[in-house]
Amino acid sequence: IVNFETTSQRDSILDITLAGRFIYKNDSALVYLDNSNVDIYNKSWILKKTKSPNLIYSNGVTEFRYFDFRNGGEILFVDASIGYKADKVNANLINFKLGNLTPFLAGYDINLEGTTNGYIDVSDRDGYPIIETDLVIDNLKLDGDTLGNLEISSVSQADLLAVAIDGKINGGLLNDMEIIGDIDFKSKTS
Repeated sequence: IVNFETTSQRDSILDITLAGRFIYKNDSALVYLDNSNVDIYNKSWILKKTKSPNLIYSNGVTEFRYFDFRNGGEILFVDASIGYKADKVNANLINFKLGNLTPFLAGYDINLEGTTNGYIDVSDRDGYPIIETDLVIDNLKLDGDTLGNLEISSVSQADLLAVAIDGKINGGLLNDMEIIGDIDFKSKTS
């Protein structure tokens, strides 16, 4: 068992403190983040403690588990895996302000605003992405321009390679828009 604590700071924009335990056993690495928080624009986000490891590395796959960040009534919950045959990214958002993403989008010269509620699930079925979402973003703004209120949902269709999308944007600077269609992954490279 290795106990650790590390910090990283970028002006008053981003301040990260990670503390926990690293355990290596049975060819797997387990990381428990016991006392960790992230400050974004001086707003403190606490990582909710769990009895299970937050990071697991085994057989070429890194799993991010139970990343439950909270600031008052705002919640960002993420489970994901990356690596060979990694199969998921799941996010649940409750009253999440998109402006919290600004420090992470700094290299793209983009400014998003709005309050997000809902979920996004991306998983793998036989090498093809399956995307399911039910998401609402109130007062969506891009670089200060009000796009409106976005509602979007998608479901995997019976055909393994298709995802149906249904959504709308209303109440913004532009005319109301319907977002309807399918994403059809005809091959693993499409």
